[in-house]
Amino acid sequence: MKSLFQFLSESNAVQQATRMGLKSDGHGGWYDNKGEFIAKTEKGTLKFFNKRQRIGAQDPRQSEKEKNISVGTSAEPAAEPTMTMQPPEVEKTKGTLTIAFGRFNPPTTGHEKLLDTVASSSDDNDYMIIPSRTQDKKKNPLDADTKVSVMQKMFPKHKDKIVNDANNKTIFDVLKKAHTDGYANVRILGGADRVKEFEKLTSNYNGKLYNFDNVEVVSAGARDPDSDDVTGMSA
Repeated sequence: MKSLFQFLSESNAVQQATRMGLKSDGHGGWYDNKGEFIAKTEKGTLKFFNKRQRIGAQDPRQSEKEKNISVGTSAEPAAEPTMTMQPPEVEKTKGTLTIAFGRFNPPTTGHEKLLDTVASSSDDNDYMIIPSRTQDKKKNPLDADTKVSVMQKMFPKHKDKIVNDANNKTIFDVLKKAHTDGYANVRILGGADRVKEFEKLTSNYNGKLYNFDNVEVVSAGARDPDSDDVTGMSA
C-alpha cells in the first residue's frame, strides 16, 4: 500500500506530465504526441531520456553533443528546452538579480574583470557568479567543486557570491530559481559575442519557464575570459 507521501509525489509527476501534454502508458512511462517514449516517473518526478530513444528499443548511446544538451553544462547558452510549462505563481518580493554564468575552467586573471563588472552592474550588490558543471579532459579539466574552491581563493572579495549548486546545470535552471526566489527582474552579463544568443534564448522562455518583468542581457566587454588562448587573460 502506497504511503501518502508516495501518492502526493506521484500525483505531482502526473500533473507535470499532463501540463506538458504527455500521455501515460499506465506503468509510469510517458509519451509525446508523436508516440515517442521520452520520460518515466521515478521517485515522484519525471526522468527524461534522449531524443533518439524509440518505443520498444533500448535507449541508444548519447552523442557528445546530446550529453552537453541534456546536462546543460556548457558555458555557452544552453540549447532550447524541448518542452515548457507554466512557471509557478510567485510573489515578487525582490528587485533585480545580476548573473554571470560561465565555464571558468580554469579561472584566470581575465575572469576578475568580469566578476568586478558583474558586481558594479548589480543593484544593491545583489549578484551571483555561477560556474558551469562542465568537466572533460580536453577543455574543462577542473570539476565544479575544485573550480569554485579555486575561484573563491583567487577572488576573495566575490567569495560569497560564487555559487556551487549542482542544480544549476543550465542558465535556464538559474533563471527558474531566481523566479521562484521572488525576483522581479534579472540582468545577465556575458562576453559580447554571446549577448545576442543569450537575449534570444532567455526572452523566448520568459513566461514559460520563468516569469520576469524584465530580462536584460548586458555585454561585459569584447574580451571573452572563457576563451582558450591568451586573449582571455588580462595583462
